[in-house]
This record gives sequence, C-alpha cells and structure tokens, in this order.
Amino acid sequence: MPRRALPVLLSALCLAPVAARATSDGEAWVLLDRLREGPASGLAREAHAALLFPRITRRGFTVPGQHAEGTGIGPQGPLGRFGLAAPPFAVLGEEDSAALAVLFMTEGALRPLLHAGLWHFGAPTAGPVLALRMTERDVAPLPTPEGARLFRLSHPRADAISAI
Repeated sequence: MPRRALPVLLSALCLAPVAARATSDGEAWVLLDRLREGPASGLAREAHAALLFPRITRRGFTVPGQHAEGTGIGPQGPLGRFGLAAPPFAVLGEEDSAALAVLFMTEGALRPLLHAGLWHFGAPTAGPVLALRMTERDVAPLPTPEGARLFRLSHPRADAISAI
C-alpha cells in the first residue's frame, strides 16, 4: 500500500459513521413527514416526541433478533440517537423490512427513556406511548412488542433533557 493511501483510508474509516448517522437522521425526518401526511397524521401531530427507526433488520445466528438505529425528534428538534433491540418477529412480524415510529404522546411518557437511557415496551409511563409499523404499503398500529427495548446511543441535547 502506498504511504499516501494510508491517511486517506484512515480518514474514510473515521468519517463513515458520521456519514451513516447523517443519512439515517435524514431518513428519520422523511419518515416523520410521511407520518404527518399519511393516515396517522393526527397522532403524529399530537405526539410530544417521536423515535423514528427507518430500517429494522434481522440479525444474529445463535441468538436471533431485530435491531435498528434511529433518531429521536422532539418539539425543539433532534433529541439524540437511539437503538432498538427486540426478539424475533416482535416488530417486523412476517415482513422482510419495515420502519418503526414510536410516538410519545406526553412529556411524562418520554421522561423515563431520556433520563434512564433504557426503556422496555410495556413499562409504565406517565402518558401513552404508541408504536406504528410502517411499510411501503401502509401504517399500522403495532401491538406491544414483548421483550423489545429502546436505549440511548448518544446523550440527548442538554436543552432537550432540561425541558422535560
């Protein structure tokens, strides 16, 4: 390998996660726009915040599951990056691919996730939390995905967490 190629390769490796994050943040905003214009527009507009996972994937050989990375969007903009870990078929069902929107209808519903950094679907909250599975064809409510967890991948903005 030529000496000049090494710095280029290292900088590309360092910038790859930033580029991937920018792409998925953009996809989250597109997903939110799609929610606001579709059949769930009333719910999307009333929600205090939304966690948007543009692509859910199936992973794992010995312990299969579903995983996704997404963006939290609140009233003042992005809240940070979040992850989803779920047992097989909890979110995707029989679908090959889908997106997930988790709508936190009140500030109190969002507080446990922002402050603790981990939240289990079905855990008590101070407000309703709705999960919507989105495919190319439709948007449908998702029954409580047993065993699914949301967790923080990055710390929320200080102004976002102090307002809640």
